[in-house]
Amino acid sequence: MKIRTHRRTARPAGSRLARARQRGQGLVMFVGAIVFFVGFLAIVVDVTWYWMNTLKVQRAADAAALAGAVKLPDFPSQAQTLAYQEATKNGYTTGVNGAVVTAAQNPSRDIQLDTSVTAPVNTFFMHLFGINSVTASRRAAAEYVLPVPMGSPLNYFGVYGALRTPNGWTQDQTDEKFPANIGTALWTNPANAYAEETIPQYTTVTNFTSQQVYGGFILQPDVPSDLHVTGSYIIDGAIQVYVRGRASVTGCSIGADLSWDGGTSWTTSGTTPANPTKKATLTTTDSEVLIGPANPIPATVAAGNQTYFWGHSWTYTQTSDANFKVRLQAQGGTGCPTGSTVFVDSVKVVFTFEYPDRNVAGPNKEVLGPQGSWAGILGQGSDMANGDPYATQVNGSGSNTSYNVTTYYDYAVEVQPGTTDAYVRIFDPVFCATAGPSNNPFGYGMGDHYYNPGSSSANTVNTYYDLYVDSHYTPYDLTDDPWVAGNSGSPADPKYHLFTGVKAYDSSMWDGSNSVPAGSPSDCKKGNFTNPAQGLYWHNKWWPLADNLAGPSGSQPLVYRVRVRSTDPANSSLGASTNALNNFSIFASIPGKNCPGDAGCPRVYGLGTMVAFSPLPQNQATTMYLSQISTAYAGKTMQVKLYDPGDTGTLSATLRFLRPTASGYQAATFSYTAKRAASGGSSCDSRAGTNVTSVQTNNGGTSYYNGCWLTINIPLASTYTAATPPGEPGPGWWKIEYTMGTGSTAASDLTTWQTRMVGNPVHLVVP
Repeated sequence: MKIRTHRRTARPAGSRLARARQRGQGLVMFVGAIVFFVGFLAIVVDVTWYWMNTLKVQRAADAAALAGAVKLPDFPSQAQTLAYQEATKNGYTTGVNGAVVTAAQNPSRDIQLDTSVTAPVNTFFMHLFGINSVTASRRAAAEYVLPVPMGSPLNYFGVYGALRTPNGWTQDQTDEKFPANIGTALWTNPANAYAEETIPQYTTVTNFTSQQVYGGFILQPDVPSDLHVTGSYIIDGAIQVYVRGRASVTGCSIGADLSWDGGTSWTTSGTTPANPTKKATLTTTDSEVLIGPANPIPATVAAGNQTYFWGHSWTYTQTSDANFKVRLQAQGGTGCPTGSTVFVDSVKVVFTFEYPDRNVAGPNKEVLGPQGSWAGILGQGSDMANGDPYATQVNGSGSNTSYNVTTYYDYAVEVQPGTTDAYVRIFDPVFCATAGPSNNPFGYGMGDHYYNPGSSSANTVNTYYDLYVDSHYTPYDLTDDPWVAGNSGSPADPKYHLFTGVKAYDSSMWDGSNSVPAGSPSDCKKGNFTNPAQGLYWHNKWWPLADNLAGPSGSQPLVYRVRVRSTDPANSSLGASTNALNNFSIFASIPGKNCPGDAGCPRVYGLGTMVAFSPLPQNQATTMYLSQISTAYAGKTMQVKLYDPGDTGTLSATLRFLRPTASGYQAATFSYTAKRAASGGSSCDSRAGTNVTSVQTNNGGTSYYNGCWLTINIPLASTYTAATPPGEPGPGWWKIEYTMGTGSTAASDLTTWQTRMVGNPVHLVVP
């Protein structure tokens, strides 16, 4: 066997040195790589740290913008303060640790707040290279979309126009009027009868043949100025004379005559069949007695019968202060022996006249331009398919899931800075049926009606008006608004539940073609109720909701809001069966101002949602104020939602939306969709349109959107400006145009309107 052996061959010394050099180079490269990767890691750490801090800075800028924007556009300084406070909460305060925070209202968009946050970011490894910090700076912008004003640019809201009556004549009754002067003083201290006092001051008479003359009643200013022409109104002769006083013995009387020519001619007591004595008996207790008709316009007297009561046909000129006089004479007789004394504390006159249907006048006889619709609210137990989705509990035979009385309906009363005595009035706040839609779709009066007249299920109607103040300037938060006045407050308040439990109709505005509502309700025509503590007294009158409302001390207006409900806040079942419509109007002003013309007048408008009852004449277009859209919303989308439009009977109906321009109004281009909300409503879900200028809501008696929401999207151009068309009272007011087709009768429509700008109220925008 052969055995092999291996012998290690010696290598040259140069090879060993080469390998050593290679190992040294590898070590150097390894060390260099380690240094590189460590440096790279340091850069990554610092960059990541910087990036994380820029996110923190950005969030702080965003939070500051969102926090401050809610005070725009009215309070830019408060917006800045809130923005700075929010930045501090997020760790950045100007001057602290090198941070700088800015916040300012955008100069071209007053609803936008621009913010920036700048702060140094310390480094971990870069300081080894002399870089101790890197500056991070980020910007943000947020805008605040306020609730859109609706329905009116003036100091009144929901004033359709004329109060309509079956015979075409409207009745009115003035406030009480006291004298301001006398003729020859024939009684003792005759001027004591100028006014009522807490402690009576009497004029006295023992000579029952003497006749004391009074004047200065100032009747004419109560006649609206546009009726001061012959034939434009008629005086019924329904001039009531009230005397407050007493006699030394029960049985003495006080009589009155009237003059129309300054005292030359007089009516004659005891010549008319309605009141053959023209006198009233006094007692020994101080009290008010009526001389003249107990009812200014009795049902037995034809409208315009001027000679029935005082035996004289009156003209406007004859009611002037120079011509109109009242003559009083104490009268004795059985039970009032010679030597008796009559004591008169006051004398006053109530003057009633009629005029053709015309626009409703303001509380002080202001001329109010028509707005095309009344404000309204349905009874709690009404079906939402009738046009009101929020005040009603019923949806067909089931429950209405959109029923909501904690959010709807609010109407703004915007009081200007420096105001101390603004007041709010509600016209015809109480329900009083004037005609049902089945017998007269156009409606009489304001159009209050039962939806089932003559039915035993026509239950009592309840309406509540409450005034709150947005003292914190948070229009989307209603929970922090204090209650100011209204009929849902304390039971000790005379206004409490004033319009609750009402079941009534106005026989003077009921044409008789349909049965009177069941249950023998009260007849609420004018004159049947004389006590202001009774709710029905305020039918077709301006009810004082609140007085002495103060504005802010700063430069921006303060918003009070009128909340209208048909649900009793303390008893949610009280009106659960009521199926009726109550219409009303809202007016605000300041004593001594000529509103809306004078500077500093209040504004009244719907807050984003409103209910409109619109009488609509056939073959005619009716325009109504829709919403005020400011220039700040250029480039945005305006969304209008109409609930239940088109219930116009047999009349076809078409809607257009009119954009304001400097030269007038132009039809806007829009897109629309629809969705059924009410059980049994129209099959509307498939109805839609794109880039159109009108939408038909009724076709010859077929309502396309009965119980449906019709949603209109109107894109605003980036160049949109809130123009003021010629003759309009303010900028940016859009209108809605409702055109009726040809027919033999008019129509009416109850619709709920909503307007908003698409997007969340407070949101970030690209700075």
